[in-house]
Amino acid sequence: MIQFIQPLWLFAIAAVAIPVIIHLWNIKEGKTLKIGSIRLLSQSSIQNARSLRWLDLLLLILRCLLIALLAVILSKPLWPQNIHQQKHTGWIVIEQQHLGESYSRFRPLIDSLLKAGFEFHYLAPGYKKAAFKNALKQAQRPFDKKQISYWYLLAGLEHEVPPGMQVHLFTTNQVERFTGNRRRVSLNVKWHTYSPVNSSYSMPVDAYISASDSIRVITAESRPSGTYYTARNLAADKQDTVYRITVRDGKMFLSLNDTGNSIHTRSPSIEVDTA
Repeated sequence: MIQFIQPLWLFAIAAVAIPVIIHLWNIKEGKTLKIGSIRLLSQSSIQNARSLRWLDLLLLILRCLLIALLAVILSKPLWPQNIHQQKHTGWIVIEQQHLGESYSRFRPLIDSLLKAGFEFHYLAPGYKKAAFKNALKQAQRPFDKKQISYWYLLAGLEHEVPPGMQVHLFTTNQVERFTGNRRRVSLNVKWHTYSPVNSSYSMPVDAYISASDSIRVITAESRPSGTYYTARNLAADKQDTVYRITVRDGKMFLSLNDTGNSIHTRSPSIEVDTA
């Protein structure tokens, strides 16, 4: 069934009444001419009169059709096959482990893309297609420390996306995911990035014995807004909820307690300076 984008223009078809009125207005009653003899009338003149009447009728039909055609063009008809071709206009590509967080960050955009007919695919080798709502309901895979570089995944995506399709890629902005050489691709891609919740972390960067025989700890706390440093004193002979002190080969080492730290930690052990 044909659909019209601007159906109000269809009312312009009523304008066909104008040439009809003009045609009827020009029809005049014939006059009676008195002649002395019918010899002056020929068969050809009668045929010419009939031809003129048919020509006027054809011109009337042509004018009506032109007005109707112009009204249909202005109403912008949309054929069913065009709707079918525009059903899938691009891909939405997101990693499975970041699907929930990506959707919470870009929900209005993703919803509008799905409504426009975009397909959802996982950002992983194979780029498997899935129903977006079902993918959200599935349990997320645990965080894998050995993540594949985004440059590598983008290069593989180029061979899977049909030519001309637009790609909306949603990923984190963590530097560790952009390892390796950046590859040149010919994709129509719009890349949306965000800082994940677990992108913040803290770690001790320095520790030394202070004058009061306590341990002075300098901790760096990194967040998307910047890196901040804090200092505090620890009693060497007491347990702490945040820091853990261990002694190996006569040397003192300090690290963060993962259970006592509310921020995602990537804390190696550092040696306490006792000099």
